[in-house]
Amino acid sequence: MKYRLLFCLLIAVCFGAPAGAQFSAGLGGTLGYPFFLNKEGYYNRPYIGAHAWISYEPPGSRLYPSLLFSIFSLQLPVTNAYIDNLNISVGEKELKLNLNYKLTEDEEQSFVLNGGIGVAYINPVASGVDIGPKSSPLELVDSGRSFFYPQINFGLQYIRHISRQYPIYGVLHANLAYTHIFEQKQRYYLRYGTGAAPANIKGELILPSAFMTIAYRFGERY
Repeated sequence: MKYRLLFCLLIAVCFGAPAGAQFSAGLGGTLGYPFFLNKEGYYNRPYIGAHAWISYEPPGSRLYPSLLFSIFSLQLPVTNAYIDNLNISVGEKELKLNLNYKLTEDEEQSFVLNGGIGVAYINPVASGVDIGPKSSPLELVDSGRSFFYPQINFGLQYIRHISRQYPIYGVLHANLAYTHIFEQKQRYYLRYGTGAAPANIKGELILPSAFMTIAYRFGERY
């Protein structure tokens, strides 16, 4: 149902757009270096991912909205009462709705400042766990509960026209996002032999990342 509503909204925006409006859509890769902070300290390890990006630019305005969907996997520390330095692999999907402001009006290249709100969906992607630098035969048991967490972000884009014949653009986007993972919301169990111990992911997730996108701009005349 939610996908139908999103599709209908996109159709309404596209066909109800004023003359001269431009739409951009692109795909690319993501490189990030997250910092996860909790009461035990902090944890960081780089990741790579993929993303899709769309934007709508009304005529004669420097302000315009955009939507960014990204997907990646990373390792996060787990809080439990029995084992120290325990990390698990999780998958994260993010959807960011941003407001963009053009700092320059050059048609060939431009700098754009943006920021907005979003949502992060976190779920386990592996049945094993990682204790420090060595792997462990412990089994991660998912409680069946995965959650959406609110997110805020801001960033800076550099957009450059890379084709003389077509409206194709290269986009470099530096972004900083913050997600608060609520205490006791994300719960797992670690099974070892005949026993099991509860485990939680809780803390502050800070995500500096770089997005590299190839985009096509619809509505631009040549």
